[in-house]
Amino acid sequence: NAAESFPNVKFLYLADALEGYPNLVGTVYAEQQGAFLCGALAALLSENHNIGAVAAVQGDTVQERYAWGFSAGAQYAVKGTTVQRGFTNSYADINKGNEFATAMYNKGADIVSCFAGACNLGVFNAAKSLNKLCFGAAKGQFDQAPDNIVASLVKPVDQTVIAVVSDYIENGKFDTSSSMVLGVANDGVICKYTT
Repeated sequence: NAAESFPNVKFLYLADALEGYPNLVGTVYAEQQGAFLCGALAALLSENHNIGAVAAVQGDTVQERYAWGFSAGAQYAVKGTTVQRGFTNSYADINKGNEFATAMYNKGADIVSCFAGACNLGVFNAAKSLNKLCFGAAKGQFDQAPDNIVASLVKPVDQTVIAVVSDYIENGKFDTSSSMVLGVANDGVICKYTT
């Protein structure tokens, strides 16, 4: 609606593919690619070949891409790895994140990854209370549990904005013909780990 209401303003939509607007560029993040790398790393780090993945809303395309990518990466790296997956069906319930992660740890997972909004905080709380390892998301979240978070699925949205704005300022380009696809190859999603 905003793009139609303000045709002389350029818009960058960072949450989905939107096409057909002469003043708007949509973006699609290939979360499954970064999740694949995180799943592979978790499987390689796991001592008992049992890991978990906590996502938010089942059926949400982004959440499904994360869950399947994480599982595929784990299986690719270490065949036979048990990957426990759960959907909290919430982006905000910290307690649900804690419950899901605790259950996974209690069923043998030694690393639990998460991509579930504020539910991630519950996963971190479970990892801290049980002295387990976990993976974060978003901008890394390493500060939330520095002794427990070993890697994160990161979407550097700030770099996307800088790249689009710089290309427009320097080259006059603002290509609205198709949505931008941001994956591992162009640093749109990253499995960032601590050193």
